[in-house]
Formats: sequence, structure tokens, C-alpha cells
Amino acid sequence: MKLLAISLLLLIQISCQTSRPTIIAHRGLPRLLPEHTLEGVEAAMAYDIDFVEPDVVLTKDLVPIVLHDTHLDTTTNVAKLYPTRKRTDGRYYAIDFKLNEIKKLSINHRINLKTGQSAFKTRPLIRDSKYTIPTLKEFIQLVLSQNKVHGKNIGIYPELKAPKFHRSQKADITKITHTLLLEYQGELEVIIQCFEDGPLRRLKKLGSPFKRVQLIGSNSWKINSVDYTKMLTSPGLKEVSTYADGIGPWIPLLFNESFKPNQITSMAQGHGLVVHPYTLRNDSIFKGISSEKHLLDLLFNKAHVDGIFTDNVNTTTTLLRY
Repeated sequence: MKLLAISLLLLIQISCQTSRPTIIAHRGLPRLLPEHTLEGVEAAMAYDIDFVEPDVVLTKDLVPIVLHDTHLDTTTNVAKLYPTRKRTDGRYYAIDFKLNEIKKLSINHRINLKTGQSAFKTRPLIRDSKYTIPTLKEFIQLVLSQNKVHGKNIGIYPELKAPKFHRSQKADITKITHTLLLEYQGELEVIIQCFEDGPLRRLKKLGSPFKRVQLIGSNSWKINSVDYTKMLTSPGLKEVSTYADGIGPWIPLLFNESFKPNQITSMAQGHGLVVHPYTLRNDSIFKGISSEKHLLDLLFNKAHVDGIFTDNVNTTTTLLRY
């Protein structure tokens, strides 16, 4: 009996150590196809993934669309089609365009506005492409149809983009997006993520049926007023656990300068939070990391994260689904 008990204990330990990593297709498959295109989503879903991620912003007529930025000029031909519609800061914002105008735009690989060149050298510029900006509803319907065709159960992991900015434009992105997601409750798994804590706290208070993940960046980015340094302490993570189910930290935050793991993952997991860092790009590896395989080893075998946002599910799934 004692030998049997020891054997069962070892089996449980091995099972825990080899638990399936969660793979999130970050913006579809942008390593190969322009980000947030329906074609990229369909391509990503051909692989053994768990979620696809749509970033969500609103149009002028308050339709949720799938777009990473609140502005349009880094990933579309908006400057060519609507040259007079930029704001005083020189940027073109989605909230200034109605959906019918948005639908006339074509999507390109992300560019660097200062140089006019591709933000990632391995992703060639595509001008006036056939790719268009999808609505969140179109995105969800594609995921559901592909799940049915391939017998899969891939979920979605939407990010509420810049709720504070949207509020300044008199648009409630949290309410509008959540109301749409509720229409599909029970049809697919949904995890809502945001860099701001306010919307996640609000959804918790409202009794939202969807899981929530607090995205965490660097204070130096100055993307909002959240103190991420404080959030990444044990008391800070304990507070996050009162309104969220997990954290999505920027990968370098989980390591020191020599890329040795710190205690953030274990502290978060100790407070019942899953850890899904971002973003793995095999054409833009962090300094000191030799390859995608090297970084995945550090993340899963040293830092012991639970999942990963990746631009290249075509290679990440091969390396993680062994």
C-alpha cells in the first residue's frame, strides 16, 4: 500500500509538471499575415491553440472593431484614403470614423511611422491589400464557424483597449463590448483583459460570467495612471486577485537583467492567479535570448508560467505541444 501511495504521488507530481501550456494566438498569426485580419485568425486556428486574441476599439458609431491601436495609421492606408481626417497630433483615430468608412480601409503589416518601413523587418510591407478591419462580431462568428468545421473549442481573449481614452470620447467600451460578448455566452470561452484595473473591477462587481486578466506593463511606458511596479508586489498581486483571475505581464518583467526568473510568477500563482505573459515574437527576440526555444524554456521550465501570447503559433505550437 505504501509503495502504491508513493507511485500515485509521483504520478500526480509528473502530471502537474507537464500540464498543458495555454497558447494564445496574439492578434491572429501576424508573423505571417497582417495582424487582426480574419485571414490571420483562420490561419492561426489551424494550429493546436487555446485562444485567439482580438484587441477591441470603438468606431464613431460605437461599433466594436478588432484593432490593436486607438489610431489607424500604423496598420492601414487611412492617410491615403482620408488625408484630411487626422487630428492635431497628426494621428488618425478609429473613434473619428464610422464603420462604413472603416470598412473601406485595407490592413498592412505594422509600420514605423517615423521611417515608413515595416516595424518588423521579416514582415514585408503590404500596401492596399485585400485585408479589411473586422468587427468584433465578425471575429467571433469566424471563430465559432472554424470551431465547428474543425471540431475545436478555441476561445477568445479580447482586450478592452484604452477605456479611459474612450470615456474621454464619451464612449463606454467596457459596457458595449461586454454586452456583445454576453450574446455568445456559453458558445465559447471568453477571457477579458485590460491594462486598466477599473474596467476589470467593474466587471467583477457586475457579476460578469467571463474570466478577467490584468495586463501589466512598465510604468515607463506611461500608457495610463496604473502603478504597475506596486502591482507586481505580493500585496499588489493579492489585490489583483480580488477582481481578476490572472495577470498578463510583459515578458521581461518576469526576469532580472540576466534573464534569470524573479519571484513574480510564484507570487502571482500563490494568490491564485494564472500567468500569461506577452509577447513572444520569433523575429524579435529579447537581447540575451538565443531563440524562441530558449525563451520558451526559460518561461515554462524556469519561470513556470501558465501560458503565452505569441505572434507565431505556427512555431510555438510545434515547440510546446511535444
